[in-house]
Amino acid sequence: FVENSNVDAFEKAAAQFLGVNHTLMVNSGTSALICALTALGIGPGDEVILPAYTYIATAATVVAAGAVPVIAEIDESFGLAPADVLRKITPYTKAILPVHMQGVPCRLEMLVSLAREHHLKVVEDCCQCVGGKYKGGYAGTRGDAGAWSLNYSKVISCGEGGLVITNDFNVFERAAFSSDPAMPLWMGEKVWQNLPFSRQCYRPSEITGAIARVQLSKIEDILSHTRQLK
Repeated sequence: FVENSNVDAFEKAAAQFLGVNHTLMVNSGTSALICALTALGIGPGDEVILPAYTYIATAATVVAAGAVPVIAEIDESFGLAPADVLRKITPYTKAILPVHMQGVPCRLEMLVSLAREHHLKVVEDCCQCVGGKYKGGYAGTRGDAGAWSLNYSKVISCGEGGLVITNDFNVFERAAFSSDPAMPLWMGEKVWQNLPFSRQCYRPSEITGAIARVQLSKIEDILSHTRQLK
């Protein structure tokens, strides 16, 4: 929303790289997941299914959104086992949160199909799979929203940072409200399409935006080197 800034330049470059309509930079991958869940209307009383094998932040973000994390088994993909996800669905389930661990995409096609069948949202945790591909498309672009981490141990880094990924403007705008409690104050009333609300502050800095933009310009070389090491 802040045009002609380093953060804005990074967001536009990331959206072009991924081939999606909208990206929103925040201050961590954890924050990106919280904003994505909040943007999709996930909150108190809702259940979100996530894998047993993941970083603690995946479950913590569900709790931060006010929802209940439900743990499901993984399979040989290191990701959610669709059969166990099906067993864990209840009337309270509102979303599936698949995680692409260690750069390995999970069985996303089956999970998205399962979610659509049961009218559930899908948020892809791509914090360990920045730039990873699944069946011709980038991880993070198949669900209702996705999330990158840009911290010191990830594929590209700006020290600490995150990115919300979506093709839906309403999800993007609600994620933006979730990331910046002041946003409804300085945006004109005719600008937004959704009812504004206030949450915590997950804004990134211009310094991290500038570093992330340059890092993104090197991502193909970084991925090539990573794959050679693998």
